[in-house]
Amino acid sequence: MKNLINRIAFVVLLAMISFNCNNKLNIEPAQNIDASQALLTSKDVQGALIGAYNYLGGGSSGDLYYGGIQVYGDLLAYTSDFSFFGTYQGLSQINNKVIPVNNNFVASVWLEGYAAINLTNEVLNSLNVVSPALKDQVEGEAKFIRACVYFELVKLFAKTYTDGNPARNPGVPIILTPTHSLSDAEAKPSRNSVAEVYTQIINDLNDAEAKLATPDNVTYYFATPGAAAAMLSRVYLMQNDYPNALSAADRVISSGFYKLTNTYAEEFPYTGRGVRIFNTSEDIFAIQVSEQSGVNNMNTYYASSDKGGRGDIEADSAFLATYDPNDQRARMYLHDDTGDVFQNGDYGVTYY
Repeated sequence: MKNLINRIAFVVLLAMISFNCNNKLNIEPAQNIDASQALLTSKDVQGALIGAYNYLGGGSSGDLYYGGIQVYGDLLAYTSDFSFFGTYQGLSQINNKVIPVNNNFVASVWLEGYAAINLTNEVLNSLNVVSPALKDQVEGEAKFIRACVYFELVKLFAKTYTDGNPARNPGVPIILTPTHSLSDAEAKPSRNSVAEVYTQIINDLNDAEAKLATPDNVTYYFATPGAAAAMLSRVYLMQNDYPNALSAADRVISSGFYKLTNTYAEEFPYTGRGVRIFNTSEDIFAIQVSEQSGVNNMNTYYASSDKGGRGDIEADSAFLATYDPNDQRARMYLHDDTGDVFQNGDYGVTYY
């Protein structure tokens, strides 16, 4: 009888061990939550909005406002002011204006851009769970981010608005609803016209300016009415719509919220790597690059190695000579031992 009891106890113990093991191993991965379960509360949506700001910078690749789009735009432009000496084949292709379809830098900026757009669409699709007191602000920030990304993508991947007929020139796909899988109807959209993309950008920015609240101080890092109006001014300038560009810019200036810093260097404060950098009174909207978030690709490719960069892009000495001797902007450039000119890496923000 005793042996039988021991055997039964042993079987029960094995069953318990098996159950507990299965219980621990069969869990839902926290990093792969179904969209229907991810944004259930106001705090969830606000967290997703913070993620959208990170995507606006370009995530870990830094391909948007963390400097990528500025670098690619410079390489695409025809200029004798600088030369590219880097070893990345993809950047060489952009610099040489011979870009194959498998260029990884092009693919990355496209994917990061639409990841940002998709996340803003998720936020806008979940406004019904946002606290009424925060709803306008959340909507305004999401639409500001979406407009900024579409503006950069249409400038990079399409003809400029005034080059030919914008109503016929292909722009980029406009997607206004969340995409969850490749089987979604919106997963492989066709390109909208340049004019349609600009209309969407302007609509989003107008909505954002109307809904956003002006913060109490300039150290605020998020979208503001001034940021939306300033971006609107840039959009109108691309369309040669000077009256609307003037009106939007004047709304920023007349707000009295912003003012120029005393010196050029004050606008780009730098007190050491890893030190938090606050916005200045001159910043209308700035993406901050920290040790934990993103990479400053302007610094990566323009700064010399002693400033933490690769030194892939060198400014021409003749270009530096065009500065007035008293122009503080010339301090952005340094000569190395060989006479090459690099951008100074001491400025701690990616400016735009």
